[in-house]
Amino acid sequence: MDFKKAQTDKFWLGAVISSFSSQMQIKMSNEEFKAKLEAIPNFELAEIAQKALNKLCSTGGQSFTMTVPPRIDDTDIILSEVIKRFELLAFITE
Repeated sequence: MDFKKAQTDKFWLGAVISSFSSQMQIKMSNEEFKAKLEAIPNFELAEIAQKALNKLCSTGGQSFTMTVPPRIDDTDIILSEVIKRFELLAFITE
């Protein structure tokens, strides 16, 4: 077998497996999703948001993610949760 063809076949096989596994995501209810998101500790959420922001800056915004169904690590979900928690904190301290 030609080495170059083997590499191409390996690439496509990896892409198919990746696509299949992302389609096989475990579906959870809205309540389960919210509970999982709320279970992330504040310090960990801040670290995740900071990494997402750094990646957005270094890629010129190309790393932004927003999927359907949503994933916990989507950029829009992480930043929205940070804003929600900040608003709650600001409301409590006023």
